[in-house]
Amino acid sequence: MREREWIRCDRCDGEIYEGSEYYQINGQCVCRECLEEFAGHWFAPFRLIAGEEL
Repeated sequence: MREREWIRCDRCDGEIYEGSEYYQINGQCVCRECLEEFAGHWFAPFRLIAGEEL
């Protein structure tokens, strides 16, 4: 039985197959492989470096 494409990742345009885990964040579909990069961009405004003043 062949896997069926369910949707595509909005970041890498990769296929997300039926039964696969993915995330829908603010209307964007994000595959597991792109999640870390997506989160890095999303949370970049809140990034701090220990030892540096605000």
